[in-house]
Amino acid sequence: MENETKTTMSVMEMGRILGLKKTDAYWLVHKQCFETILVQGKMRVNIASFEHWYANQIKYKKITGEEPGLELK
Repeated sequence: MENETKTTMSVMEMGRILGLKKTDAYWLVHKQCFETILVQGKMRVNIASFEHWYANQIKYKKITGEEPGLELK
């Protein structure tokens, strides 16, 4: 279990990464910008899909300062 790489994150985690409140985070999920799955009734965001979306948009910015839109350049 130590070497397992995390492949999904909660909607709240995704919201924290982008500095969004709960309503805005779920609004973004429901726009279907990236892949989500239901695990035991809870929505999870596919991290690879999220990162691909992030690299192809410029509206949202991570609180870590990582520049968005890297694949657009």
